Amino acid sequence: MLNETPAVTTQIETSKEGCCGGGKCSNQIDANNVANLKNIVFSTLAKSGPIVFDKVKDYLVNEEISKRTDLILKGLAKKEELEREARKIQPDPKTATYDADGRIITAASYTGDQVKIIKANRELLSKLEKALNAALSTSPVDGPDFSKLREVLNNSK
Repeated sequence: MLNETPAVTTQIETSKEGCCGGGKCSNQIDANNVANLKNIVFSTLAKSGPIVFDKVKDYLVNEEISKRTDLILKGLAKKEELEREARKIQPDPKTATYDADGRIITAASYTGDQVKIIKANRELLSKLEKALNAALSTSPVDGPDFSKLREVLNNSK
């Protein structure tokens, strides 16, 4: 199929004399060159195993890096969300006591439900920070560990 190309020469003409005044032109396409090019391409493809392997490897590595980057960004966003939620929880002003002159005797305090929310928030924030640190590890021995971060994020929804 590849070697069936007849040895025909085609010249691109831009005027009656041709593009180069009727002489041999650099725009001339020799069918033998095309066939040779095809043979070279197929020969190169036949030996392309290592190149294809490297490209697939690079693709898969980049996909995993992208997944890990997304996971870390989700972890950082969750950390910011937890910190924002913690700042929103304020002592209940109804729990404060005042004397007859309006001075505070005991300051406002958190309700039992608020204390539970604060405690759960702190625990999750602590786990998340540890998981983020493990995922961002640059230790040559252990390397990064994304399993804890994945687990914390899946359990915190």
